[in-house]
Amino acid sequence: MARETMRLGLAGYGAFGTFLIESWQALPNVEIVAIAGRNEMRLRTVSERYGIPKRYIGYGGLCTDPDVDVVAIATPPVSHSAIAIAATRAGKHVLCEPPLGLSVDQADGMIQAAAEAGVRLGVDHAMRYNPLVGTVKALIDQGRLGRLQRIVFENQASDEGRPLTHWLWDPKQSGGILVDQGVRMFDLYAYLISSPCSRAGSWTATRPGTDQEDRTFAIVEYENGVLATFSHTLSRPAWMARTWAELAFERGYLRMNGWLPHELELEAWVDDADHEALQALFASDLQVIEQYPVDQRPVRDGGQPYWVRQYVRLRHQLEVSGDALLRQCVQAVLQDFIAAVQNPSHRLRVTAEDARASLAVAQAARQHRVLPG
Repeated sequence: MARETMRLGLAGYGAFGTFLIESWQALPNVEIVAIAGRNEMRLRTVSERYGIPKRYIGYGGLCTDPDVDVVAIATPPVSHSAIAIAATRAGKHVLCEPPLGLSVDQADGMIQAAAEAGVRLGVDHAMRYNPLVGTVKALIDQGRLGRLQRIVFENQASDEGRPLTHWLWDPKQSGGILVDQGVRMFDLYAYLISSPCSRAGSWTATRPGTDQEDRTFAIVEYENGVLATFSHTLSRPAWMARTWAELAFERGYLRMNGWLPHELELEAWVDDADHEALQALFASDLQVIEQYPVDQRPVRDGGQPYWVRQYVRLRHQLEVSGDALLRQCVQAVLQDFIAAVQNPSHRLRVTAEDARASLAVAQAARQHRVLPG
């Protein structure tokens, strides 16, 4: 019989770790029973603030605690593999923050350890659980704007709150920006377009007079022919930070705004059937800007002619954004994972193999080579 309440032990107590505690404690079927880290004073502060009964210095005790069903990992990436393997060998299910280790070899070791132990291994790729992402995927899958050709992702982020001693700036701890930050977007867009990467490359820039990499640019070609570029800049003032992505289709453009997208803008040239499908997806947000007589507006892309009836635009926003939206997404991740723990036939929306694939793209891009099979 499946346990009604899932007992979690959390490795990590930083800003995102405490965000996870607050988000998951709000769920009726979840109890956070233990927390682990390396700073005894901070551990005591966090455990007392959130009423977590057990705390461990280091991660060994957490992984073997008989009261823990699931070990959630929210530590710097350098420790993901070791904690996950120790937990799975102790018979614990594991939910890990991205990336799934610092390398494909580490990811493979985590996947193998979970399989040998007969436990579930999940990854908190929360982007896939965003309702706006679901709408965009439906739009792409339906092909109402024609074939997707190009993706441009731009992350102009702030480094405020990340001093020079922060683990992100040390590739030995974070894997570098492409691994720590990039895997999230590599996973998101592979999911949206339902195609794996065929090859990837990247360039990085450092701050003058330092070896601190704060800007990266990756180019990815997918097997279905889509070309994508991913830019991450971690040097902007907080009030100037912004993230967006633009998708170019044969018959239209779509822009998503936000690191965790909460708003989209669309312009497209459509026929009657396309208009009906867009109306079903976006309801009253769809506006007809121009109406054309039958067979009077040809559109040509890639040598292929199309006949369209309307030029339409829309701006669609979710009712929530920011931390509230992220809270919903990480809660949905955990509920999906709990369902997989309780039902062996349940397929996670994002699997450990998916997370390995996004890590493989980051690793290939960083090494400027064709993605290995």
